This record gives sequence, structure tokens and C-alpha cells, in this order.
Amino acid sequence: MSYNFSTGSLKVGDLYFENDSDGDTVIDFSEDTIDFKINNAVMVSLNTAGPQIRHSAISNVSNDTMGGGQVIYDGAGSLTAGQLYYMHTSSATWTAAKALPTGSEQALLGIALGSAVSDGLLVQGSFDVYSHLSGGFAPGKPVYLSTAAGKLQTIPPSGSGEILRLVGYCMSSTNVVWFSPSSTWIEY
Repeated sequence: MSYNFSTGSLKVGDLYFENDSDGDTVIDFSEDTIDFKINNAVMVSLNTAGPQIRHSAISNVSNDTMGGGQVIYDGAGSLTAGQLYYMHTSSATWTAAKALPTGSEQALLGIALGSAVSDGLLVQGSFDVYSHLSGGFAPGKPVYLSTAAGKLQTIPPSGSGEILRLVGYCMSSTNVVWFSPSSTWIEY
């Protein structure tokens, strides 16, 4: 449904965005449902059952820059797209995270979506880790904080003084992980 201001009547239809050259960004009004679509995939659906957040499969991904989910634009620091960072608790500066007692074991984690905080950091969602994942990739496999700064790994750290913190799981698309860091960790 859409509202026609000139006549005061309701009409069935969709809203398309003027500057969207391929016409695939849409707000779709139907009976009892409003769908927000990007690339014709439903990203958010509002209906009588309540809001539903949906993540579409990542396709045509360019290295280390594609992801979707909850993104924040807070803090300071120089970043590298695709690397894993933690927010330093005293300075609010994003620092490359690693599985050693540096503060990343308990702090807020985020994957850089660009070279600046203004590009955002993904704090939960799907992301193509491309060159920032070590170990064998397999759908459903756990992903951990790596012993290498800014990286992720599928092999759990277990050396003396290393930190074990689960940060997500491999998805069905190659190199794509569901990033959802645990708030708990273990130091060996």
C-alpha cells in the first residue's frame, strides 16, 4: 500500500528509488507486510508477527570488503578492510585483535569494512574473510580469534598464554563466516 497525498486515497504498490539505476532497491507494500529489499532480496520484513531481520546470501563479493549485519561507526583508529579489531577499553581506539592477552579477549570485536572507522565495523553478521582466515574452511566449522593480529582461524588456539574465543562459524559460501563473537573466553 502507498498513500496518495493529492487524493487522500490508499493504493497498492511499491516505492522505487529515483537514483537506483537498476531498480532493485524497493520498499514493497503488500497486505499486512512491508518488505525492504536490496538487490531484490528481502533484508527486513515488517508484518503483523513483528520485525524480522533477514540476511541475503553474499554474491559477487570483492575481497575483504563485503558483509552485512550490525555495523557500528564508533571509536578511532586506522584500519585495514577485512581485519579483526577490538576496541581498546581506555582509549576507544580500534586495535588489531589477536589470541594473546592484549585486551581483545574481553573487548568489543569488529571486522573493518574499510580503512576508516567512518566506513564501519561489523560487530555481528555475515562477512567474506577472504585473506584473513587461516585453517581449513568447511560449512558449520567454528571460527576463533587468531594468534596472528587482525586474523581469524578455524583451529582453536591452545598454546600456553593463548586465548580461546569463539567469534563465529563458516557458512555455506566459500570464505563467508557468520561473525557473532562470544562474550566468554579461556586463557591457556
